[in-house]
Amino acid sequence: MSEDQEIQLPPWNWRELSDQERREELEDLADWVADLQEAFGRWVRLPACWPRHRALREELAIFWYWRQRLFEAPDVPPEEAIRWHQSLRASAQVWSEAYGGCQHESLGEVDEQRDGRDARLAETRPHLERVASELVSSVSPEEPG
Repeated sequence: MSEDQEIQLPPWNWRELSDQERREELEDLADWVADLQEAFGRWVRLPACWPRHRALREELAIFWYWRQRLFEAPDVPPEEAIRWHQSLRASAQVWSEAYGGCQHESLGEVDEQRDGRDARLAETRPHLERVASELVSSVSPEEPG
C-alpha cells in the first residue's frame, strides 16, 4: 500500500469519527433501530437502554451497515438478503436472552463501566506463557539434509 492510500476503517468502526459525526451516526442508528423494531418486532425486542450496551450497539450498527449495502450495492445477490434475515433472527434471539428485561438501573451493568480487561488478561498470562512455551518446545529443529 502506498503512502498516498489511506487505510479506511469499515463504516461501523466509529473510532476515527469526530464527536459530532459519532453523535449523528448514533442518532441515525437509533432511527434505524426503531424502524427495525417496527418491521421485525416479532423477533427484535430490545430494551430502551440498548444504546448503553456497547456490544449490542456495535452489533446493531453492523446489521445497519450490512442492510445499507444490501440496498445500495448493485452486485448483491438475493441470497445475501436471505442471509441477513437469518442472521438477524439468530442475533435477535441472543439479544433477547442477554438483554431481555434489562432496566439497566436494576442490573448495574453499564458496559462502558466494565473495565476488567487488564485484570482478566493478567490472570490469563501464566496460561498463555505455558502454552507458548509448549508450542515452542514442540517444534523440533529440522534435521540436516
